[in-house]
Order: sequence, then structure tokens, then C-alpha cells
Amino acid sequence: MTVLVDTRSLAPADSAEAIIAALTSTSVPTAVTVGSGARSVIEGWQFSAGVNLVNTVTTGALHMRRSARHLKVEAPERISLGYNVRGTGKAAHLGHGLLREDELQLLDLTSPYEMRWDTANAAVGFLADYTDLGLPVDLVRRAVPRMRQSPLYELTLQHLRDLPGIARRTPPGPALSMLGIGMIDLVRATIAAIAPDDPHARAGPAESMRAVVLAHIDANLHDPRLTPSRIALEFGISPRYLYKLFAAEAETPAEAIITRRLEGARRELAGRAAHRTLIAVVARRWGFTDPRHFARRFRAAYGLAPSEWVRRHLPKESDA
Repeated sequence: MTVLVDTRSLAPADSAEAIIAALTSTSVPTAVTVGSGARSVIEGWQFSAGVNLVNTVTTGALHMRRSARHLKVEAPERISLGYNVRGTGKAAHLGHGLLREDELQLLDLTSPYEMRWDTANAAVGFLADYTDLGLPVDLVRRAVPRMRQSPLYELTLQHLRDLPGIARRTPPGPALSMLGIGMIDLVRATIAAIAPDDPHARAGPAESMRAVVLAHIDANLHDPRLTPSRIALEFGISPRYLYKLFAAEAETPAEAIITRRLEGARRELAGRAAHRTLIAVVARRWGFTDPRHFARRFRAAYGLAPSEWVRRHLPKESDA
């Protein structure tokens, strides 16, 4: 995690200057105005050269405006997907005019836009270059006022809600880069799902959708109700199409669930062996409602029973 700026201890003039500098450095050329006496904490994560995340909490008014003049300044062609955490605001961008709490806001940063909060506010912004997104500008622009029509809207909203917390726990390096790639896949699929008949939207949708499904599986492994049928229902697709998404992979959706659950349980059993944690408790925590079924699957996957695995990881007497 990088705290880009924390102005809570700064004088008002210095606070405003620091907030403006932080917000303009993380996006594209934009005019930023901060309310009198406002303070802010701004966090940022760089997933890759063209993909970053910004988490902003501001105690006062905030006004951001990208005009035709700003568009003339050379800058990367980017999009922003924002989550308005707190504070209702106003927007003017491609037919979208209100910033409600707990809603997504898609911005095409190659177009003018204006956003204004008159009171304390908080927001999360995921920014990506079009070269990383892999969708044409026109398709994104058409999606701006129609985001709620995407069948993946709620999933994307929840993921963006959770993303700052996940990023804080993820060390810099390959894992953080993969986190950005996963979010790009989700954003691409969410936008493409609004216009599934568009030829550009169909370019690579299966790969993106499969990545999104796997992210959903990883986030819900502890839920015993997680099944291929339930996933298909959640995404508004048929079970047959869900399995088709995995046709070129080494595992089916059902196998992906089992494999990940077993690996999670195996890691936990090894890490908690010294605590004498009940195997059945760990199995339930990873979505297995029947301990005997868990034991059979564990042995089939790893060649030994869960109890043997635990014994191998008990501390030696000399270490006790």
C-alpha cells in the first residue's frame, strides 16, 4: 500500500495543494478544486504501468473537471471505473448525471467530464489504459449510462468494494500484478456484457468471462452452496455455456471448485496442526458438508488421509 497523501495535519492551503497534486498525478490532466478546510487521505496502488487503484476519503467538497482544453494535452487514453462509497454528488458525462452512494461510475477519460461533491465524500477509482482493457472507445462510451444493465454489475460492484482491502494485504510483486489483471478481466466482461451482439464485445469474451468465474469461485469457496448450477444462475448463463467456457481448460467448473477447496483446506490443516484443530471443522470451513466425502477427495488428490497430513505437520518434540 502507498499512502499518496495524508493532509489531516496540514494547514488548509497546504492541504488543498497536496490533495490536488495527488489526484492529478494518478489520473489524466484534470482541474481539481477542494472545499475550504477539507482534509483527505488518498491511497494508491500501481498494478502495472497502465493500471492503478486510488482510494480517496475527503472531509469536504471536491470538484473534478476534465474539459476540452485538458483533452488537448497528451496523455494515455484511459478509463476509470469508480465506486462512490460515501456522499451523493453530481456528474456530467455522456448522459450520466448523478453520483449515488454505493454505485459504479464508468468514465471514458478521452471525453470531457465533471464530478462534484458538496460535502464529505469517499470513493474508489480503478483506472486502466485502453490498451490494457482491449475494448474500443465507442463501446465504452455507449456503456457509460448503461452500467446497471450489465448482468455482472453487482459482482463488479462487490469486487471494487473489496479491492482496496485486498490490495492492502497483497505485497508488491507478481501477486499484486495478477490482482490488477483479474480486475481488468472483470471490467472488460462487465462492459462487454452490456452489448453482447457488438462484434468488438465478442472479441475474447470467453477468456474474460472464465477469469471472472474463477475469481467468483475463489471469493466463495467457503460457501457450501457454491456449485456450477448456482454459478450459472448468478451470471445469467446456462450450465451448458458455463462448461463450454472451460472446454479448453484442464478442469471443469466443478473440478475447479473442488481443487481450490482442497488446496485451501490442505494449507489450513498444515498451518493449524499444532492447534489440534478438528479436521471436520476445517472441512466445513472450506465448503465440505460431509467429512467422509472430504476425506475421500483429500486422499484421492494427495495420496494420504487428512489425519496423516496433519500428523506430518505437528511440531517435533524438540521444537515444542
